Amino acid sequence: IWLSNPNYVADNRQWNNFQDDVNDFHGLPWEFIPRSTTVQFMDLTVSIEGERLSTDLFEKPMALYLYIPPHSTHPPGGINGLITGQMLRIFTLCSDPERIKVHTLNFLHRLQARGYDKKDLIPLL
Repeated sequence: IWLSNPNYVADNRQWNNFQDDVNDFHGLPWEFIPRSTTVQFMDLTVSIEGERLSTDLFEKPMALYLYIPPHSTHPPGGINGLITGQMLRIFTLCSDPERIKVHTLNFLHRLQARGYDKKDLIPLL
């Protein structure tokens, strides 16, 4: 993420100086991508929106979401841990309440697709 300077020449100079400083640190060469107001890091998307940072879950487009099915021989508390962990992840990483709703519903639908009954899941969410 790069917060641009309105002056194009100064902005380019600052960007080049930043790249030089980073590449001079311990002699490690870095590969830079074009500047952007959005970056994905692990399971998080961070964006600059006006004067604020916005965060959201990053999910790979090809992810299969193969959660443990309900008929698995795993201990019964496993689903509780899965749901608690995922809900904590959603509420911690998403800064927009509307995106929290979207991710929660997606999670519910994915669990249903794996064979879980909605009436058993709702109390856990």
